[in-house]
Amino acid sequence: MTSYITTTTRSLPRALHVPLVLLLLVPHASSFSISWLFEDNTYRGTSSPKYYDEYPSGTEEIGEYNDVFNEFRVYWNVPTFQCHKYGYNFTEVAEWGIQHNADDSFRGDKISLLYDPGLFPALLQGGSSSRDYVVRNGGVPHEGNLTKHLDLFAQELVSRLIPDPNFSGLAVIDFEHWRPIYDENFGSLMMYKDYSMDLEKYNHPFWQKQDLQKEASRKFEKSASQFLIRTLQIARSLRPYASWGYYGYPFCFNYTPKNNRAKCSENVMKNNEKSKWLFDESTAIYPSLYFKYENMNSDKRAKFMQGRMEESMRVMQMCNSRKVVYPYTWIKYYDTKEFVDKADLMNSFTIPKDNDAAGVIIWGASNDVNTERKCKAMHNYLTGVLGPTLKTFYKNNRKAAKIKKEKAIATVAADSVFDYFAY
Repeated sequence: MTSYITTTTRSLPRALHVPLVLLLLVPHASSFSISWLFEDNTYRGTSSPKYYDEYPSGTEEIGEYNDVFNEFRVYWNVPTFQCHKYGYNFTEVAEWGIQHNADDSFRGDKISLLYDPGLFPALLQGGSSSRDYVVRNGGVPHEGNLTKHLDLFAQELVSRLIPDPNFSGLAVIDFEHWRPIYDENFGSLMMYKDYSMDLEKYNHPFWQKQDLQKEASRKFEKSASQFLIRTLQIARSLRPYASWGYYGYPFCFNYTPKNNRAKCSENVMKNNEKSKWLFDESTAIYPSLYFKYENMNSDKRAKFMQGRMEESMRVMQMCNSRKVVYPYTWIKYYDTKEFVDKADLMNSFTIPKDNDAAGVIIWGASNDVNTERKCKAMHNYLTGVLGPTLKTFYKNNRKAAKIKKEKAIATVAADSVFDYFAY
């Protein structure tokens, strides 16, 4: 319930009374206390408190979130259900202020990550050579059957992936076999360009190479956009309350051999603008902040994350409607597979928060928790590093929010006095 206390300055003539409004937010309490978040007794909170932001007319200037959880949420997207058989139950992540699915499920009421759903066209590895692959649904977008993919996707979504029609959590589609911009299929994805070129050579044996490349790119990108857009449209129609988006977008490719700096290259930024159709159809943006250990220090990793967050927010701002941004962060360095240290971990939360992200998603691989030893290590990291780091993060941000609120109230009060004398 929300309570409002209004006082008036009695020494002034009735016609010149200046109302001062003090907003008190009294949330419901349930679940268990996480009292370590707070140094006073104003609100002890819950693992998933209710929030109220219906402020009365004229008080929006001082309306503040009553809890840092409301403006920045951390989600648990680690398959720690695999650890139950070893006696480790990770539902206790809630004690550290982390949002998690009921019963520690990997897909559940708060967040669902959909790995390669439906029947996207793909070239699946079938041997030791990069040219040894199995063609699935045409292999490349312009050879694929869109209807077959959408039918299977809809069936899987309703029956298995997100069976709850009222699901209102984060819904992340993780499809990484190819990228919709033709030229961004490099490295391990180069085979999609090669396969597309082979098709054009077969269809147009006397064309020049540049003409073949242009046609391959045109066909690929036209069909790729349809696969990604129509998948989102089906998803939104069947689960309309979810926050839908694709993992890893927008791309940046910063601190790579071709762009050894924090800022995304101009070419990549133009490609992201070219992919505006993807972000317009999404209701959420889920960029990747996974970083490596080798040849980077904490400062460089911070700049790496800053560059990606700046591009994500730039892309969000160019969309036809506002999107929530939830970057994915991994609690391990992707090259060494060692747990992230405290400095890098804190930056994984602070940098997205400072860039106005809605929160952060903590990801973990199945391979991170597939043995008893790994489950124990993950649990020790949670209680010894991750949890305490989040505790510090939340306390720091609550103090900052409190100072901001006090300044806002003081500004409103000062403006009221100024208006009185001006009158």
